[in-house]
Amino acid sequence: MRHGVTEKPGVLLGQFDAVLSAEGRRQAREAAEQLAKQRIERVVSSALLRARETAGFLAERLGISAEADAALNEISYGRWDGLRWDQIEQLDPQIARQKTADWWSVTPAGGESAADFTRRVEQAWESLLAHPARATVVVAHEAVNAVLLELARQQAGGDNSRWQPDWNNISSFKQEPGAYCKVIVEAP
Repeated sequence: MRHGVTEKPGVLLGQFDAVLSAEGRRQAREAAEQLAKQRIERVVSSALLRARETAGFLAERLGISAEADAALNEISYGRWDGLRWDQIEQLDPQIARQKTADWWSVTPAGGESAADFTRRVEQAWESLLAHPARATVVVAHEAVNAVLLELARQQAGGDNSRWQPDWNNISSFKQEPGAYCKVIVEAP
């Protein structure tokens, strides 16, 4: 599940710790009502406030505690976190142009590389698979969820080799705030 809409629309959030807007809280409550019909045993979210708030609505509705895992945090854009794109272009025009041309191979100052980001999310994935809960809701961010889905595809394909991110699939994944999808994975 992706967190609800924040009070900082139109910015590159990254690891900027924005809170949910009234609309985001409505989205979280609505998703919680829909997901309450499932047999959910565990709710795990990113450690960022927008995801923790979203997860809190679901956990409260289910009568369980939500857990936070910083490995599920959105990618860090360093000094770009929380800025609008026009601000980023003024701050770092050349790097902004390079980032637009090849999103995953350019890391802004103080930011997290795509390789470090995917390794971190892969660690979260392995932790999720190792947990005994059969039905877990993960509340995170669009890029995190895209990587998790790529990892699930690999798992479903039975590929035991070292995972290599498919940046085309990751880049083309779109998930609206407050939306969720059901993924069935047989743990190894």
